[in-house]
Amino acid sequence: MNDVKRIDLQPHTWTDHRGWVTNPIEAANIQNALPGSIHIATLNPGSIRGNHFHPKSKEWLLIFGGPARFYWRSCKEAAPVEEIIRDSGPVLFEIPPGIEHAVVNPAQHDVYLMAFSDSNDRDTVKTSLIQLTDDGR
Repeated sequence: MNDVKRIDLQPHTWTDHRGWVTNPIEAANIQNALPGSIHIATLNPGSIRGNHFHPKSKEWLLIFGGPARFYWRSCKEAAPVEEIIRDSGPVLFEIPPGIEHAVVNPAQHDVYLMAFSDSNDRDTVKTSLIQLTDDGR
């Protein structure tokens, strides 16, 4: 199936009294190949990141510092799928090529994203998957 996959980070995450540490590259099972692109971003309260798709690139998206809302839609679906991330702790998604995706920050503080892909090609196509209303949803 050509759909977004949530990757279990538990075997790749360590927690102690200081917080958590995770290895998303290992969890994505690409530790023997360098990602084509890696970037880290903040998502201000009430903001959207994404609202795009990549025609040829697979992307992994690590969301942390939540809560957050993650949306995606394949070209065959009319309505987006929503996954609510309730806690602050890292969540990793694998997004195949051609899947529209967006992250919304409903919190009153910044949320953080780390994205990496299997290509150096900046093949981003903007979409309008999610539109915010006045209440930030």
